[in-house]
Amino acid sequence: MAVHFEHLDIRCFRGLKEVEVSRLRDVNIIAGDNNSGKTSFMEALCLFRKPNDFYNVLKVARMRDASPFLSSAVYENFINLFPKNEMYIGMHAIGNMGESHLEIHGEEQKELLNIEMLSPYVRNKYSNHNKPDFAQETLMFHGEMHGWDKSGSFHDNIHLHPFVKAYEMSFRNKRLPDSINIVYLSPLAHMQGNTFNKIVKNPDYKYICLKLLQLFDSNITDLLYLKNENTSRAIEYLEHKELGVMPLSTYGDGIKKVLSLANGIASAAGGILLIDEIETSINYKYYSEIFSFIILASQQFDVQVFITTHNSEVIDGLLGTRVYDENNDYDPISVITFRKDPETSMVHTRSLSGKEVYEDRKRFGFEVRL
Repeated sequence: MAVHFEHLDIRCFRGLKEVEVSRLRDVNIIAGDNNSGKTSFMEALCLFRKPNDFYNVLKVARMRDASPFLSSAVYENFINLFPKNEMYIGMHAIGNMGESHLEIHGEEQKELLNIEMLSPYVRNKYSNHNKPDFAQETLMFHGEMHGWDKSGSFHDNIHLHPFVKAYEMSFRNKRLPDSINIVYLSPLAHMQGNTFNKIVKNPDYKYICLKLLQLFDSNITDLLYLKNENTSRAIEYLEHKELGVMPLSTYGDGIKKVLSLANGIASAAGGILLIDEIETSINYKYYSEIFSFIILASQQFDVQVFITTHNSEVIDGLLGTRVYDENNDYDPISVITFRKDPETSMVHTRSLSGKEVYEDRKRFGFEVRL
């Protein structure tokens, strides 16, 4: 069993208020329509990677931003973590790591920001432009972050302004260890490179992954890192019986996606893997083999998996990896449905075991997203 989180209580975070998710298991399918809070739930889990580290909060705030992490949008993205008109974030998790609790609260105030309050880098920038008397009225956030986890209680005062850069914050608490290893795969993670670095370090696992790739192309025989002659940078290649050694970039998104999923499981060993919109770039005809691989590999690496989807075929594909018509002692799958009330915008959840969903869909064509 790889159940690291058993229960999550989100009091306030983005658009989620008073949301409880229980009965979490080895593989958790988060089902729901678009804009029902599935990705917000995944981000909330990421906060428990280092609940006592404010820099981790900033990293979570930037997860949806496609611009470079060093851009000036740090403040705006942080403020967007709070529910509308409420400067409070609160959540509580229970699992095999004990209990973890996190709260962030404060307020925005208009203040006169002077040059002494800026970082040396920004201060020099304005001095070089002959603006030594820089002063500007701006919104600033003043608040606190506090809570507890297995390492004890923590408290941090937060003072943030729009001129802060992410790299300035990275030096705060940068040596704090992760409370739990949490890996997040966005829908387009397979397009961002570094797709099989963990796979090639484990020969037995690499062999299994190659067998999975051969569903797409039976002539693929190896995964290789080769140095580019011009840059000396290591590039990912696949060895092919007919085409020879070809860069991974020349292959389709399906192969890249499978490698990204397999690499994510190995990277999350002993922890948690979050897969957002798993159906992206995967043809439904491969669901059975890929989903069976995910469940078996996650058990091998002791990884608890959370998968978001709005596709009922994905749910059926994952449930199809189990033989529910037999009397099995343990069901590793949980299906959590997210539904947003269109009138109140409150998000309601329902947790069922995989077997319960399977039996209802078999008998009644049960719609898991409603």
